[in-house]
Amino acid sequence: MVNLFYRITFIVTFFILSNFIFPQTQTISNPTVSQPIKMGISQPMRDLPINSGKIIEIWKDGIIPLRTSFESDVQQIEKDGSLQTYKGPLGTSGISKNFDGVGVGIYAPPDPSGDVGPNHYVQMVNVQTQIWDKNGTSLAGPFDNSNFWAGLPGPWSSSNDGDPIVLYDEVADRWMVSQFALPNGPDGPCYILIAVSTTPDPTGTYYQYAFSYPKMPDYPKFGVWPDGYYMSANTFSSSAFLGTYASVFDRNTMLAGGAATMQNFTLPTSTYSLLPSDCDGIFPPAGSPNYFLATYNGFGTGNTDLDVYEFHTDWTTPANSSFTGPLLLTTPSFSQPNEITQLGTTNTLNTLSDRPMNRLQYRNMGDHEAMVVCQTVNVGSGRAGMRWWELQKTAGNWSIYQEGTYAPADGLNRWMGSIALDQNGNIALGYSASASTIYPDIRFTGRFASDPLGVM
Repeated sequence: MVNLFYRITFIVTFFILSNFIFPQTQTISNPTVSQPIKMGISQPMRDLPINSGKIIEIWKDGIIPLRTSFESDVQQIEKDGSLQTYKGPLGTSGISKNFDGVGVGIYAPPDPSGDVGPNHYVQMVNVQTQIWDKNGTSLAGPFDNSNFWAGLPGPWSSSNDGDPIVLYDEVADRWMVSQFALPNGPDGPCYILIAVSTTPDPTGTYYQYAFSYPKMPDYPKFGVWPDGYYMSANTFSSSAFLGTYASVFDRNTMLAGGAATMQNFTLPTSTYSLLPSDCDGIFPPAGSPNYFLATYNGFGTGNTDLDVYEFHTDWTTPANSSFTGPLLLTTPSFSQPNEITQLGTTNTLNTLSDRPMNRLQYRNMGDHEAMVVCQTVNVGSGRAGMRWWELQKTAGNWSIYQEGTYAPADGLNRWMGSIALDQNGNIALGYSASASTIYPDIRFTGRFASDPLGVM
């Protein structure tokens, strides 16, 4: 969560910067290295009293209040080169469990984040957390996110600032949660707070960490990798966009509760809203860098590239760590849609279509590596649809294996997606849907590995 003024300031600044030419492939070395400024261990989350939080908005009749648009001068692309205008056959699978998530104390934007393990589902929003078993029985919460770092003294002690992330670290069978702390506003110093569960039980205790940043690390996104927890964040002051942070935290040391080192690159203003790759299943081949991905469709300007970067970490000699890229992967042009309409009001919803959506998911498939990611795009006349990509790599560089834009011709907007690939190559794509004829809801589609390429 961040004050709307700062977000508007940032977006206006980035709109200006988006007209500059992005740099060619280059390598940045010698990151800033730092230790956590505070460490500790939390109380068990299961022992916390339920806290309903402060309800600051009531969404009456399903209508979500007006949000100031960040987009301007949107150019419409009337034909998407990867457009799928039909729904495809009805699948045989369905929703096995359906229960309410965190529904109180939600700020705008709510920034929901959730992950699932063998026995639990954990959800974080601005600014609360709740933990369930997989039957939908609540085991802990809702409680304030700040409880993960309760008792850890520092400037963040009285804050609960949000922008949360929760990830299940499958190989370690642990949970990682994070949010930022902005006690000094965007001009800093600011903090990234990380907690790693001490056991596979997310309702138990957590190792606590606080890392300092000179400026605000906004919109942080994380990925699990063998040698670290990788993070991207947009950074800016109260007056200017400053570029992006690309950071890595020593995962193995954090899993043991030790003094984990952080390495950080401050990337130029030609980068924006990168996603680090987040591994599910078998880890990548030994020595693989973490992959960061960005798209730059500007504000109304078409884009013909996915931009892939490599973050290589050397914990023994940090000066040898490097951030290299971008590798440019050509994709059919796309642009941003109009704002999203909803039933019963002229209030419209923001699309956040200027960036790829969390997560950039990675899988080692044995005979090849794969990543999937998605983004909201304009499918014609300003209507929103979900562009998605599957990247593959056998030897050499990444390439786009398949891509598509899911937008059945039913007049609905589809936006704010998230995509995942299973170990058999099947893909699921979830998204929000809305139009002047329906209230906003959540839907999903998918494809089997045997389906025609590019089709959901």
